[in-house]
Amino acid sequence: MTNLQTFTDAYIECAERADGPEDGGYDWALETLERFEADAKAFYEENEADITDPILDGYDFWLTRNGHGTGFWDRNPQTDALRRLNAAARAFGNLELYIGDGGKVYVE
Repeated sequence: MTNLQTFTDAYIECAERADGPEDGGYDWALETLERFEADAKAFYEENEADITDPILDGYDFWLTRNGHGTGFWDRNPQTDALRRLNAAARAFGNLELYIGDGGKVYVE
């Protein structure tokens, strides 16, 4: 089972790789990191019983919540736990990243 810190680290790493600035400049605004950590913690704590496989991590949460072409829904075989994780991730809604003042990356 993935622990909360590992889950959160994977979530932030996936945000960088999947939706971060194309130039690779990941200078996260403090409030962005706080939002990432709060969302990852809330999702993890609400769904911990279904996150039983170590390969289910923050990557899946970021990809699913933001409607990418993979995520919890794309794992095989589909189980009730994966269906619940998929629905829970989508309920968090989509996040958009943008570069704001001082070149920091923010979320809206």
